[in-house]
Amino acid sequence: GLDQYRGILEETVLRVAAELRIAAERAVGTPGVTGRTGQFAHIGTAVKSWISYHGMFINVQPRLDWIRLVQSNPAGLRASSLEVEKMQRIEMHAVRESLFRHFASLAGYQQYYPYTGHPLLRRARRKFVHAGNC
Repeated sequence: GLDQYRGILEETVLRVAAELRIAAERAVGTPGVTGRTGQFAHIGTAVKSWISYHGMFINVQPRLDWIRLVQSNPAGLRASSLEVEKMQRIEMHAVRESLFRHFASLAGYQQYYPYTGHPLLRRARRKFVHAGNC
């Protein structure tokens, strides 16, 4: 059910944190994962009219001063990030790869193909013009 699925998502985040050598545990009173400075992963699941909804986000390296302007969980836990927990820069691609690998393992998938682009969404090219000495 939903609790089992949420448990898989939480365990995925715990394994990602362990791989990054970050001490973490399941949040008390709200779905997600916390570290020593606050909650850095949030998880939501629901079923409505026979349709399942789910979501998870992990704060990797956001601007915490903006995040802390809004209370994001009912338990009143402080917002944090993986970068704050580790006290050094963490690359997004490393977290993404670890997340895919651990989720696939816990969900019992033998193969997975992470795809992070779409052929219709192309990266905009920027043109830089040097104005010289005006």
